[in-house]
Amino acid sequence: MLPLRKLFSFGTVDTALAMLGLALLLSIMPGTVDNPGTPPQPQMAASVKEAANPAEPAPSPKPEDVRQDTADASSNTETEQPADPAPPAAAPFRIGILAPAGDTRYAARLEPFRTHLAARLGREVKIFTMPDWRTLIAAHARHAIDYAIYGATTYAEAWARCRCIEPLAVARSADGSIGYFAILVVNTDSGIGSLADMAGRSLVFGGDRSIAGHLFPLVEFANAGINPTRHFGSLSVSGNPVDAVRSVIAGEADGALAWSSLKGAAGEGFGRGTLRFLVDHDGLDMSRVAVIWKSRLIPNGPHAIHSAVPAALRDRLQRILVDLAADNPEAHAAVAGDGSGFTAISHAPYAPLLKLVPRSDRIPAMAKSG
Repeated sequence: MLPLRKLFSFGTVDTALAMLGLALLLSIMPGTVDNPGTPPQPQMAASVKEAANPAEPAPSPKPEDVRQDTADASSNTETEQPADPAPPAAAPFRIGILAPAGDTRYAARLEPFRTHLAARLGREVKIFTMPDWRTLIAAHARHAIDYAIYGATTYAEAWARCRCIEPLAVARSADGSIGYFAILVVNTDSGIGSLADMAGRSLVFGGDRSIAGHLFPLVEFANAGINPTRHFGSLSVSGNPVDAVRSVIAGEADGALAWSSLKGAAGEGFGRGTLRFLVDHDGLDMSRVAVIWKSRLIPNGPHAIHSAVPAALRDRLQRILVDLAADNPEAHAAVAGDGSGFTAISHAPYAPLLKLVPRSDRIPAMAKSG
């Protein structure tokens, strides 16, 4: 187990907020995008102060997850930046994805999806690869692309930048969930049954940059009027949510922050998340632990469209995504992996994640109202 790092003790709300600010600043250090590590814990996108989200089927995978040879890339894939301004209706429909410069393997893997869209829309569809999230967001904000595949917090950052994009649909994970929750885990025999019972107890965060294991719970605690440095007896940070929960099981801490879809059989650790990992890899007996708190839903990353795209086309694209698994399993697998289909989604479920977007990345109106 990685050693726990003790946090300093704070005595004021201001310093507690400073702690949140520090956590957010730490999250902008270069790193992976919305993609779980080991275990599959959602991580903060490098450009956001957030993964996939657990292993979200919707956002672009990390380059090493793409196995198709770059020589097989489609001629309809562009590595250069698309030109402004927005194209006329007859022009190609433009999709932006995240991929390292010159790496076209992910775009090649998306070829069944691209050709399916082209056939259903009756127009050419082109895929443009972007080297990082900020480039993708900037291209979408200025309508140099029509459509993008995001992680949850990168979508929030893009929306905060221009308020000119909207989600169409979200890929359901293999267990049928459209997202996951931050959870607080304790030992069943601890006598702790609620967040209030954690007063004066020790809490372990599940990583510095983990959305569910650290950053989003701070937002949720603040919304509930809880100052972590005053409410809990001590705070420490583990390397990841799995190690945080292991420390609770070992009696080294009273509570740990982790993540779970909370969907599926509870005795098996639910469909996906920290507890499922521990059941599968450590043989955890779920009767030994209890989930005493959960956050609001953190949705999987969406497929999003620029608001300037005509409403009729937006509605058509949404229907294509919702029907994709049934209509073209190959195209669905290409874009959503082992997910169980797409579900239409609005902006509202992503709104809580705006608290994780740094003010410098928001449009002035949001900065004033934040």
